[in-house]
Amino acid sequence: PKEALARPPQPAATDVDPEIKQVYEEFVAARKQLGKETRVSYDEMAKQLKAEIPRLQEAHGASRVRFKVVIKDGKPVVRAIAEK
Repeated sequence: PKEALARPPQPAATDVDPEIKQVYEEFVAARKQLGKETRVSYDEMAKQLKAEIPRLQEAHGASRVRFKVVIKDGKPVVRAIAEK
């Protein structure tokens, strides 16, 4: 059925970070709300976000980095928020 093809891929059962999973779900929901393609790989997104954390911590002297989905120019984007 077409509905099964339209569903975004689910996160792999292993190595799921709850915070990153939440960002992933918000990102997919935002894309769906805007009528954009929702096929986004959790594993690829998690890999990219996890790679950014140490760089952002060092660049901003942050002890923690969290991510937030925002709409910019009609597109969902993931913003990093450095916390000291």
